[in-house]
Amino acid sequence: MNTIYKLTEVIQNELDSNVLINTVTYGDIDDLLLDKRNIYPVAHVNLTGATLSSATANMSISVMIMDIVDINKKEETSIFRGNDNEQDVLNQCTAAASKLVAELKRGSLFADGFQMEGDANLEFFTDRFEHKIAGVALTFEVILSNNIDLC
Repeated sequence: MNTIYKLTEVIQNELDSNVLINTVTYGDIDDLLLDKRNIYPVAHVNLTGATLSSATANMSISVMIMDIVDINKKEETSIFRGNDNEQDVLNQCTAAASKLVAELKRGSLFADGFQMEGDANLEFFTDRFEHKIAGVALTFEVILSNNIDLC
């Protein structure tokens, strides 16, 4: 069984091909070096669970897409938008997440058998980490054929 390898590889490849993402990482978020500015914008993939049946495997996946928020000290602060690019970062991260969802719902990943089950959930976050970081946490399930051979 190499389902995990195939799934993480196709997600990594799709995120790597996205021009809105600079780096793709996997695993425990605490292991990610969040203070390295040259890795941003980053997509961080994590498998969160699975449901196995005789014919399928439903894999639960979380992808955090994030970037550093830049503060503009030269411009006057807007009451609504502040003096940073947080909304720009959230918009860019949402666009990158939407591209992944589209590929899993009806694009090349769907055609290759990596099909999203149900709808994806998107949660916005800001300042979750030491530096001012903003982004989205995308959670979804992918249904795969369970191709285990019985002896």
